[in-house]
Amino acid sequence: MAELPPEFLEELAEVMGRIYSSIDDDPYLNAWEMPEIFSWLQEKGNLKEEDMYRVFNCGIGMVLIVNRDDVDSIQKDISDYGYKNFLIGEVVEKNTDYPVKYL
Repeated sequence: MAELPPEFLEELAEVMGRIYSSIDDDPYLNAWEMPEIFSWLQEKGNLKEEDMYRVFNCGIGMVLIVNRDDVDSIQKDISDYGYKNFLIGEVVEKNTDYPVKYL
């Protein structure tokens, strides 16, 4: 479990190998609704989408890294306590032919 600073994807990727994520091919990119403040920041700051995900947490405040077999029951437990939760990615084995890609 980790409370997230804005640069969380970079830190997690360094610690855990590689996180499957890129703007072009990330199936998890729309897993959560980004709070409107981030759209406002992007528009007013004239920021690229990939910079938004790299610099800001974009509404993701905490991450749990769990065994794939436990995802459904953990999500149910979190929901039962009244908290929103989303599957936002997966940790996969590091492949030197496939460099880390950040959102």
